[in-house]
Amino acid sequence: MLLTFGLMVAFISAFPSLLALIIDVSGCSGTGGACGAVAVFAGIFLKFLAIVVFAIAMGILVFRRCRAVNMSGLWSIPAVAFVFGSSGFLFGVGNFSGANLAAGLLRLPMPYTLIALLGFGYFLATLRCAARQHTNDKKQSWSWIMAGLAATVIVIQNLPKFANLFKMVPFIGESIGAPLFALAAFVSFPVLKISNSLPIPLDLIAVITFISALVYIIHGEQDEPKDTNENHPFSASRPAAYSGTKASLTGKRLRSNTGFGKRRGT
Repeated sequence: MLLTFGLMVAFISAFPSLLALIIDVSGCSGTGGACGAVAVFAGIFLKFLAIVVFAIAMGILVFRRCRAVNMSGLWSIPAVAFVFGSSGFLFGVGNFSGANLAAGLLRLPMPYTLIALLGFGYFLATLRCAARQHTNDKKQSWSWIMAGLAATVIVIQNLPKFANLFKMVPFIGESIGAPLFALAAFVSFPVLKISNSLPIPLDLIAVITFISALVYIIHGEQDEPKDTNENHPFSASRPAAYSGTKASLTGKRLRSNTGFGKRRGT
């Protein structure tokens, strides 16, 4: 995941130079006003493609890691939603201003969900096994529930952003993005209505709740004692009868290998 983040940061940092290279190669400088159109088209198309690739890569990586620690693969859906939730920031930073205006992006939004994605990546990297958390500890169970609810809120809230991103696709964006946007707006309308009535952005509240729940889960796992002597033959958890039987079998093998205990004259 860190490599994927690094590649995305490198792409965003090098994007202005990439746009300048595309303009030079296109040879639009000889035509008045053509370079601006080339920059707008390249800025929209390349940034859209980069965000989609980044979201798919994050979804695949999170899915594999979740399966490795016995978590549900459905947790990859919030990971993809975290990327699309900050699509405005990822699209606008380092992009051509004309491309941002064409996409309706007047200012850069705060990348709250990217912070949640970073926290989720750290959580998956440090979690040993999710099955160990399914105990009788009610606080741990409620932490998992709160993390799931916060992730669900983020997914529902960012459905219109996911659909709106497809509207930026050249030539076919309106035919694909408009129906998706209408459906997403209908599903997320109750959550967005609640968000507009709050003094603090709902996505910020959900991100703080999500990260706090993950921190509590990791803290509880680190406080959990490790069973280091689980497979040790002389572990204190072994029954006394088992230890005695083990010792007697070891003594018999020792006498048979060294010759002790054999009858004289044989």
